[in-house]
Formats: sequence, C-alpha cells, structure tokens
Amino acid sequence: GQSRMVIAFDSSPSAERTLRVAAEFASLTEMGGVHVITVTGDTNEAERLQRIACDYLAAYDLSVTAAVLSGRTHEAIIRYCDEVDASIVALGAFGMNRLYDRIFGSTASHLL
Repeated sequence: GQSRMVIAFDSSPSAERTLRVAAEFASLTEMGGVHVITVTGDTNEAERLQRIACDYLAAYDLSVTAAVLSGRTHEAIIRYCDEVDASIVALGAFGMNRLYDRIFGSTASHLL
C-alpha cells in the first residue's frame, strides 16, 4: 500500500520545524498521503492551526488531509495513526511548556 505520514501540529517552534522537515521528506519520498492533525478542544484555535499548516504544505505537491482531534494528545495521535494506517508519525519533541514536559513527559515520550 501507499505510505502515509501523520504530522501532529500545535504551532510550537518544534512543531513548525517538524512541519518543514516532514514536508520535504514527504515530497522527496513521494508519500501517498499526508495527514495534519491538531489535538485541542478549542475549535477556533484548531482551525487557525490547521490553516497555518495547510497553507505551508500547499507549496508542495502532496495529498493533504487535515483533522482536528480531541482527548489526551498521545492517545488521540495513536488512535488516528491506527485509523489511517500511518507509516510515519512526525511531531516536535518539545511542547509549549518545557517544565511540564520535564515533570510529566512530553507527548513524544508518551508515544514512544
């Protein structure tokens, strides 16, 4: 089957770097589909974040699907990746709050 990439995007600096690298990688490897996901309970914020990511990805010749998820971030990402049979998951290593990440663990560490 075709390879699919899921990019978790929250507009943090690490997520923006990840988006840039993932877009290049997906383009070079002719990825079958790219899914940009945002996990938040705030619909307006989700739409804003999705617009940022999708506008950036528009410069690449990629098939992009945007999705807004709710729930615990790492669980929502895992569930979505299972649903779309993702080959690759791209997300930043640090969230918006490094102190929180150090105490409770980052989403990336929960996924690993």
